[in-house]
Amino acid sequence: MATMTNISNGGSAQVSTTPRGNALLPPIYNGARNVKEIDKFFWGLEIYFGLVGIKDEAQKMSIASLSLKDIALVW
Repeated sequence: MATMTNISNGGSAQVSTTPRGNALLPPIYNGARNVKEIDKFFWGLEIYFGLVGIKDEAQKMSIASLSLKDIALVW
């Protein structure tokens, strides 16, 4: 968590690079050949897009492609 001190009195500002636990992130798909996992991934993407207000299909595709890891990246 970030901490701040009084800069006007010669203090310094410090920002933590630790990710916040409540950050909204898109789901990740690793290429598992399991219908439930694939459905869960697509459902999670749609929920994510709705929550962050993404309606543009090109932007959705970009985010979806960034949500792939492991063998799914090779596709």
